[in-house]
Amino acid sequence: MASRDSSPPEQIRGLPAGRENDNDLDRALRAVEPTDLDPQVERPLLALAEAALRADLTGVGRERFPRYLPGQPPNQVYRDMRIQASVAHRIDGATVDAHLLWTATNPNGERVERRTAIIRLKYVGHSWAPQPSPHR
Repeated sequence: MASRDSSPPEQIRGLPAGRENDNDLDRALRAVEPTDLDPQVERPLLALAEAALRADLTGVGRERFPRYLPGQPPNQVYRDMRIQASVAHRIDGATVDAHLLWTATNPNGERVERRTAIIRLKYVGHSWAPQPSPHR
C-alpha cells in the first residue's frame, strides 16, 4: 500500500477545489517539489505509480502488482479516482519517489480531494516496480 498523508503541502491547500484546477494543482506541486528527472523518464514512472495507487485504492489491476499488493482485494474500495497532480524525484540511481495528489469517492460515498500518496519505485532487473511502504 502507498504511504499516504491526508494533507498536501501548504501552498496547494489554499487553491480552490474542483476538477478545473488540476493543471493549477500540478503547477503548484511542481513549484513546491520540482522534479530532477527528464520528462521522458518521469512520465512512464508517474504512470506506473498511478496504476499502482489505482490498484491499491480501487482494487482494479491488483494482479499486476503481486509483490506490492499481496493478498485479497480490499473490502472497501474507492470509486471515480483520478490523479490531480504528480511529480517524481530521484532518491538514488535505482530509486524514485512519485508524489501523487489524488481525488476519489471514498467507501462512504463522500468525495475526497487533494489526498497525497508517495509511491516508491525501484529499478529491479530490467524494469521499474513499486515497492511496499515500510509504514504498512
